[in-house]
Amino acid sequence: FQKSYRVFNACQIEGLPDSFFPDPEPVPEHPPSEPIPHMQAFFDAIDITTVFTGTEAYYLPPVDKVYMPSITRFQDPRNFYGVWAHELAHATKAPHRLNRDFGFSKFGNTSYAREEIVAELTSVFLGQTLGFTAHTLEMNAAYLHNWLRVLRSDKGAIFKHAADAQRACDYLIARSETGRAGRSAEAA
Repeated sequence: FQKSYRVFNACQIEGLPDSFFPDPEPVPEHPPSEPIPHMQAFFDAIDITTVFTGTEAYYLPPVDKVYMPSITRFQDPRNFYGVWAHELAHATKAPHRLNRDFGFSKFGNTSYAREEIVAELTSVFLGQTLGFTAHTLEMNAAYLHNWLRVLRSDKGAIFKHAADAQRACDYLIARSETGRAGRSAEAA
């Protein structure tokens, strides 16, 4: 089922033609603290309540809401959307959505690490779809150690969590498409 392959970056191989080293695509500049229209439309159309307040981002299960700081608190709006994607991924674990339950979750335990891996991968997958780079978490050693413990203890964990993240990504894309279609029908 799992195979090992040796993979080399083109820069590690001598004598390759220049066609193996294309110039990177220029990243369009966007004013700081300004919404990016297609990303904003995508997230606004998702039917999970987001409250913009405070300085911290989190999903609060008892009220089924995502709390986000204002976009003005981010140096780059793409980081704002990466954080929003991460928190919306947590919201998909609710029983009336994808019903993802790793058990009692608190920082430092395996359940917490599993859910964080899913949320972060969901943010990465959505970023690939929408064109933002997933935000950079301020990961301290304890946080990373927790992830590594999960991944080392279960060699198939990354595959399971990537599948959960893909389901969360697909769910959010579908909810956004449904929301945008509903708005278009109302406007017509």
